[in-house]
This record gives sequence, C-alpha cells and structure tokens, in this order.
Amino acid sequence: MVLLERDGCEQLIAIKRAILVAHARCRKCGRRERILPSDLLPRKVYGLALIELLAAEYAKGRQGLRKIAYSVLGDTPVHTSLHGWTEGLGA
Repeated sequence: MVLLERDGCEQLIAIKRAILVAHARCRKCGRRERILPSDLLPRKVYGLALIELLAAEYAKGRQGLRKIAYSVLGDTPVHTSLHGWTEGLGA
C-alpha cells in the first residue's frame, strides 16, 4: 500500500508499505472478509489521503494529473487509476 507520511522536515512524502490484512469469517454464512485499514479502499493500493492530495492539486488546474502524481510519488500509476481518482470531480 502507498501512504502519505511526514518526513523529518514535516514534508508529506509517499511511502510504500507492505501490510498484513486480517480475515474474518462470518458465523452465519461462513464467508471470509478482509479487514482493511480505515484509509484503504477494497482492491486499491493507494491510501485515501494520497488520492485526496493528488485530486485536490489536480482540481486547481495548474498541472496534469500524471505530472502531479509523478512529483509526489516519483512514478506514475497506470492511467486507469489516475482517471478513477478524478471521476467524482467530473473530469
């Protein structure tokens, strides 16, 4: 998962972390569900704070989303991820 954290100089930086995801079993139906951290959506790699930061910078209209993502992450997620982040903005 990729999260936003503050470094020693209080700057926000993207950090890649491996996480362990717990599973819970429903006593009624026996189905197993993942218990995710509060800032991670199902089937997503990037944390909500990071997506919010990138979408807010993009909404300002100064740069393209790919350029903003590269400046924060050091690489660019696939274009489907980028477009999925901005769907709620009407992009």
